[in-house]
Amino acid sequence: MKNIFFLCILLITLYSCSSTSAINQSHQEVTSQEINDTLNYSLTYQVIMEEPGFNSWLKKQQPKSYYELSFLEKKNAFFATSYNNRVDKENYNKDLYPWEINYDPNLTYGLEVNYSLYQYFLYFQEKYKQTL
Repeated sequence: MKNIFFLCILLITLYSCSSTSAINQSHQEVTSQEINDTLNYSLTYQVIMEEPGFNSWLKKQQPKSYYELSFLEKKNAFFATSYNNRVDKENYNKDLYPWEINYDPNLTYGLEVNYSLYQYFLYFQEKYKQTL
């Protein structure tokens, strides 16, 4: 019954980051030309789930297109906060709550990541009989 949810902590993994602007490697000095450059950051996030049974459970759920992104973001912020509040509490199973989930509601993760995380929170609650 050991939860492999800790991989979800790595779930908001920065997959790639690129910039079309020349940025000083030390980030200490910025020339006037660099100030006028347009920065174009391309961030991609992905969710990696290695929880036995999750993928077959997920196939039976509503598709991504069923959900609004704003709904998923609000639910994930709530669930992540609730989950993180249990990490350091002694009365919760450390196998279920080993580490905090680094979900920042101020970042835009996109529909795919938010959908996957939301579905995992639902799966986690159902499988382990938890209420977040």
